[in-house]
Amino acid sequence: MYRNRFPIFRGVCHAIVLLMLAAPLAGAGTITDLAQRADAIVVGSVATGTDAPDHASLDIAVERLLKGEGLPAIVHVEHPWRRTVMLVDRGSPAVPINPGIRGIWFLRRLAPSGWDVLVANGRDGFLPALCWPAAEVLPAQYQYPPGAPLADALTFEVGAVAKRGFAPEILLEAVHSLNTSAVQAVLSDFLQSPAPWVKSVALAGLLERGQAGSIAKLLQAWPAISKDDRSKRNVLTVLDISFRPEDPDSVREVATLAQTSTTPAELRPALVKVLVAVHTREALPFLATLLRSDDPKDRMAGVSALASFANGCPAQTPETIRSLAHLTAPSSAPYQTPETLAHLGLHGSRTPEAEAELLSFWTTWWNNHPELH
Repeated sequence: MYRNRFPIFRGVCHAIVLLMLAAPLAGAGTITDLAQRADAIVVGSVATGTDAPDHASLDIAVERLLKGEGLPAIVHVEHPWRRTVMLVDRGSPAVPINPGIRGIWFLRRLAPSGWDVLVANGRDGFLPALCWPAAEVLPAQYQYPPGAPLADALTFEVGAVAKRGFAPEILLEAVHSLNTSAVQAVLSDFLQSPAPWVKSVALAGLLERGQAGSIAKLLQAWPAISKDDRSKRNVLTVLDISFRPEDPDSVREVATLAQTSTTPAELRPALVKVLVAVHTREALPFLATLLRSDDPKDRMAGVSALASFANGCPAQTPETIRSLAHLTAPSSAPYQTPETLAHLGLHGSRTPEAEAELLSFWTTWWNNHPELH
């Protein structure tokens, strides 16, 4: 889609696009964020355009209007580049942009007139960052009625093109924190795909939302997913960062799998990290077994989990990671004592002697609380 976008610099830009697809889409916007900031949202294709060192000029032919009123059939966009890397000298002339590039464009009105476009996907400075890719025609299962909620319309729009294999991971960024019926419909459809990377996106989305049965679906699909590095990364990243089950049955399911010999070896460390992160009462019997592990990392993981539970520390989630709240004990908790606080041990580096002291304390603590076994 992007290969011949810049006639003069196509080789450089094609390499950049490949790099963007291979890397996590950390710079991608979300439906909620972009929909709130945009004054108008359209699906359309570039009719004409030029790329200059300091700005891009685009005429976008509107095909579908998702937000806004009274837009012309052709919307002229002026976007000043905020480039961190210059592909050309600042004095170089503008080059034409190949027409026909189709995307979902998030427009911002300029005073007194005219339009700019918000960066939607990636880093400012490259044309692929200015839109989400869009399908010319939506498949039947992705079509939405007039007047559908904007979040639903955007979910189906980005889902339709993501399923075709164009960076399907962009769906995860776009629908981040949303759990609407539209999101569920798209994830369910992705799950039926024979393509491992599309199926892995569905599983990552279900895990991120704590969907009941998502772990069982993951195990069923793992033989196919595990053969593709990109697909494995999608799933393991979510297990590592954001799959944090809260209901007791789901926690017990993860604990059972973490200690079952038939569980794929690549999944076990991720499942252990999930249990350490949530450290709920249902996870404790498994977490206590880590204290007897031959692996010192496992032993310290068990120590951290028991210490976090006893002292009432919250689960480790993307939100608590940003604030470091999971490293802080509240003023009181049911099992908190001055001794457990003194052996919290979550901060800083530890000497072998300190680790041995922590391991001894929490092993004794566990043995003294049979009601938790």
